[in-house]
Amino acid sequence: MQVSEAKPSDILPIIDLLMDMYDEAKEHPFGKPNRARIANALSPCTKFVVHDDDGTLCGLIALREGPWWFSTESFLGDLVFYVSPAYRASRAAFLLLRRAKEYARERNLPLMLSIVHPVALERKRTLYLRAGFTPAGASFYYKE
Repeated sequence: MQVSEAKPSDILPIIDLLMDMYDEAKEHPFGKPNRARIANALSPCTKFVVHDDDGTLCGLIALREGPWWFSTESFLGDLVFYVSPAYRASRAAFLLLRRAKEYARERNLPLMLSIVHPVALERKRTLYLRAGFTPAGASFYYKE
């Protein structure tokens, strides 16, 4: 497996991967995805992808830099972090997290990752803790 910064030619496979992410969540509150909106949202992000030895796209982490809402100091946050189900038993997620942490060090910024996708929350929490992250809150959803 190899992690690299995404190239322009990766955008369509990335969008396909994210459409799979949407399909994976049987019940979710997020609405139907739109390919153009996904492409626009990813555009300003730094994107790292992981491919298997055959060149298949296994996963993605897209990071964006911005200030904390309460401060002028910036941080890196994730727009999306996703690994295809077929590769979850592999090192794909760990490799992406390791590259994201390296990038945060290169930029001299803190890295804040969120869990928003409603599938396998505890597994994701455990992954972040094993990768050296510290919990910093949670997300909750309400709609009548």
